[in-house]
Amino acid sequence: MKHPSFLEQYSRLAQIFQKKDLDSRVVNFLDTHAGETLFVACSGGSDSLCLLYLIRLHWPQNTCVLLHYNHKVRQASDREANHMRSLAQQLDVPIEIGERDLSQSAKDEQQLRNLRYNYFTHVLNRHRGRCLILGQHQDDLFETFLMRFVRGSSLEGLVAPKPVQYFPNHQVRLRPLLTLSKTQITEACNALNIPYVTDETNANTIYLRNRVRHHLLPCMDRIFGKNQWRSGFQKTCELVLEQQQGVDTICDLYRFKEKLTQTSIANKWITSMPLYLQRKFITEWFMSFGIKTITFSMVEKTLRALKHGIEYYYLTLNSQYRICIKDGKIQCQSYLSSRGNKLHMYFPIASHIYFPHKACLSGSFKNLSEADKEKIFSGYYADADCTFLDAEKLTQKLHVRSWQPGDRYRPIYFDHEKKIKNLFVERKINHSTRHQVPVICDDNNQIIWIPGLPPAHYFKVEPQTKLSVFLTYKIW
Repeated sequence: MKHPSFLEQYSRLAQIFQKKDLDSRVVNFLDTHAGETLFVACSGGSDSLCLLYLIRLHWPQNTCVLLHYNHKVRQASDREANHMRSLAQQLDVPIEIGERDLSQSAKDEQQLRNLRYNYFTHVLNRHRGRCLILGQHQDDLFETFLMRFVRGSSLEGLVAPKPVQYFPNHQVRLRPLLTLSKTQITEACNALNIPYVTDETNANTIYLRNRVRHHLLPCMDRIFGKNQWRSGFQKTCELVLEQQQGVDTICDLYRFKEKLTQTSIANKWITSMPLYLQRKFITEWFMSFGIKTITFSMVEKTLRALKHGIEYYYLTLNSQYRICIKDGKIQCQSYLSSRGNKLHMYFPIASHIYFPHKACLSGSFKNLSEADKEKIFSGYYADADCTFLDAEKLTQKLHVRSWQPGDRYRPIYFDHEKKIKNLFVERKINHSTRHQVPVICDDNNQIIWIPGLPPAHYFKVEPQTKLSVFLTYKIW
C-alpha cells in the first residue's frame, strides 16, 4: 500500500521534529481535535512538504486534504502542480488544485496571496471545513515583525503570522512550524532526501521580504552571533503575543464585540477608552464592514475628529464606505459607486446607502401606533419618497440593485403583476433616471420597493402589523 511506504520512508522526520519542537499552541489544538479534517496548504517547497509529512506522521488519526494553488506566474507552475497531484496519489490523500484566471491581476505578492487565500477559503466553505494548516516558519515570523516594526505597527500587527488564528466564519488557521527556522527545515529535508521545489523568485531582492531575508538576517548573524539572537527574538514575539491577548481580554470589559455589530456608535463611548483601545476598536470596526485596506492615516483622522468634537465630519474609506460624524455619533455609511449603471449590494436594515447621484436610501424599524396606521392606509405618505413595510415579512438583510429590463412585480392593491418599465412610463420617470433609481429586493430577489413606485403588495402593512420597516429615499 502507498501509505505504509510513505511512513517507512519519512518516519525519521517525526524524530527530528517531535511534537515538543513544534508550536505548543498548535499541538494542543490538534491533539484535542482528533475528528477535524485538516486542509494542508502545500506549494511543494521544503517548508510546506515538511509540514505535510509532519501532520501525517504526528496526527495520523485526522483526515487530510491537500491544497495547492497554481499562480500561473512562472513557467514551472504547471509542472509543480502536476508534481503535487502525483504526490497526493502517493500519499493516498485527496487534493484540491486551484488556478489563477489569467485575467486576474498579479502585480505583487499581496495580490497573489489574496487570490491564494480566497481559494483556500472557498474550498473549506465547500467542504464545510474549519482547519487550514500553513507552513510559515520562524523566518517568516521574524521577517514580518521587522518589516512592520520599521513601518510602524500595533501589537496585533507585530505578532503576525499567529500560530492559531481564528476568523469570524469559524475557520481557523494553524501554523505549527513557527518555532523552526528555514535552515532547520531545509537541512532535515536534505538529510532525508525529500525532493522539493525551489521558487526562483525567492532569490529576487526586488521584493522587500527577500532583501530582509538575504541581507538583514545574515547581518544580524554577524553582529549578534550566528543564530544566537533567534531565541531572544522568539521570546520577544511570544511576549508581544501574550500582551496582545491581554488587550483582547480588556476589550471584553468594554463590550467590543457587541459594539462591532453596530453601524452607529456614540462618540463618547469611543473617547472614554484609552487611546490604544480607541485605535484598536476603530480598526476592527472598519474591518467588520469588510473594508480590507485600513491605513494608519484613516484611523488617526477619525480619532482626531472625535477628539476635537468636530461635527458633520465625513471621511471616505473606499468607493463603498465613508465615515460620518454628526449629532454626537459616528456612523459607517455605505456609499455606493456605480460602474456601467449596474449596482448590487447588501442593504442591512437600519443603515444608509449614499449614491453617486447625490441620493440617500435609509432604513429603520418603527413600532406602529394606530395613528400611524391611519396615515399609511389613507395614503398620507408619498411612495416616491418613503414607504412602510411589514417587518415580519422581511429578512434582516435586503439587497439593492439596478433596474433590469423585464423586471416586474405586483404593486400594492393590484391583483396582478406589472412591468416596471410600464410603471415608469405611467409615473413619467424618464429613461436616464430609471437606471439611477435603486431596486430594493429580499434574499429571493423579490422586489419590495422602488422609490417613485408603489411598494410590493405582499410586503404591505396590515391592520395587525406592529413592527414596520420604514424606508426613505431622498436627493440632497
